[in-house]
Amino acid sequence: MSSVTKVFQPSLVADVGRTTVRIGLTNASGHLDQASVREYDPKLRPTISTSISAFAEDSGLRQLPKRAAIAVSGIPRGETISITNSRWILSRSGLTSMFGAEPLIINDFAATGWAVGSRHMAGRIEAMGGYAVQPHKPGTYCIIGIGSGLGVAAVTRDRHGVVNVVPTEAGHMRLMDGLPLQPELLKRLREKETPTGEDLISGPGLQRIYSAVCDLHRVRESVSLADILNPARRSNPLVAETLEAFAAVFWYFAGNIVLAYGAWDGLIITGSIAAQTKNALQRSTVRGNFAVAGPFAHRLAAVPAGVASFRHAELEGAAVALLVDDAHRHFGQRLQPPGGADLAGITDQRLVERPPERVARTSSSYPRPSAGHFASRRPACA
Repeated sequence: MSSVTKVFQPSLVADVGRTTVRIGLTNASGHLDQASVREYDPKLRPTISTSISAFAEDSGLRQLPKRAAIAVSGIPRGETISITNSRWILSRSGLTSMFGAEPLIINDFAATGWAVGSRHMAGRIEAMGGYAVQPHKPGTYCIIGIGSGLGVAAVTRDRHGVVNVVPTEAGHMRLMDGLPLQPELLKRLREKETPTGEDLISGPGLQRIYSAVCDLHRVRESVSLADILNPARRSNPLVAETLEAFAAVFWYFAGNIVLAYGAWDGLIITGSIAAQTKNALQRSTVRGNFAVAGPFAHRLAAVPAGVASFRHAELEGAAVALLVDDAHRHFGQRLQPPGGADLAGITDQRLVERPPERVARTSSSYPRPSAGHFASRRPACA
């Protein structure tokens, strides 16, 4: 038996973040061509379309691909999409006109979820003690990304290998009571209002915690994020206390998120800040805050966790999301009955109009084939 491998035409994938735009192409298998990726600075390119045009010119494309997937830092709803904490704005109709077809626009952390859920994942997941997270197996997983912001998504894989990604804005939830911090430090962090998860668990959050620690010890010092993350300063008592508080808040937040989504099969941590604070996050003194007190504390303590590292997670995921979107479209077209009527609507209407017993009689009213009907037919492969 011969197998036919489907060859895909190149598609464009983009990641529109707060500080940079990355654009690439997909390969013949529909996945990201890592060598094609280019980055553009928003300060030099005033619009998304100019970055895409620059990519086409830099890549020697005679015309843009019709199929495109764009991951955005924000909520991909409506005609105009704003990038969170940025001056960037996307016009859905403008991009449709540019590509000649409507692009798939998804949340950037949903894209990360698709990358993690893919069997073709180019990144790796390093276990943080205990069992390794195995997202290629059936289960429910939670992904938390720590960078300039805080991203959260849930990924499920069923026993048939079908993956679903649920993007969220959980990073903007207010942190609940019970944070495992000393009261005086907590008081300073809540001086104006109750912080969100992103207010403390992010690059800017690290700086906010550091300022509160300095204020607690009556030290006047202003340092950059790079200074706080500099390995040479880890022995500094203020930095050490900051990292410990940061890690404690993260694990408390992560425990509550896993509870919310029932992500018993694994927690996957991503992002540039996560990679640079990995040693602080792995300490057992703070890891215990993950097992949030309550009836499931013991179960939480057994949830495996790992740090994922990617070169281009959002672009990888955007390519996977485009493949999934194509598959859903073709499947929907096959289900569509002649005349373009809505199949789900027909099914529902028939079930409403017919009582259950009549539906049962109808399904059994077809003539049954005789035993000789099958015996008289040879298998096609004989």
